[in-house]
Amino acid sequence: MPKSILGKFCLVMLGIFFVQFVSFLRMASINFLGAIVQWFSFTPFTSIAGIILSVMSLKKEKEKRIVIITTLTVSIVYFLTLLLFFFGFSFGG
Repeated sequence: MPKSILGKFCLVMLGIFFVQFVSFLRMASINFLGAIVQWFSFTPFTSIAGIILSVMSLKKEKEKRIVIITTLTVSIVYFLTLLLFFFGFSFGG
């Protein structure tokens, strides 16, 4: 468990990422295009906020950085997935 406030915010951000991923999977089972739209709606804000919080927490925390590194990794993966959907996804045309 992180000791600083920013580290605890990173833990909250991991919870938000988990809820977002479960919501995406639920929507993808119903309507994949709707899931992509949902991903476009939330991911730019959550991934950038996660990256900023993680980098700020890495400078502040000296020990027990596993939550912060996990948040930074998940934020980067979400951001790269967003870029993949933006620029690499083709609708068959």
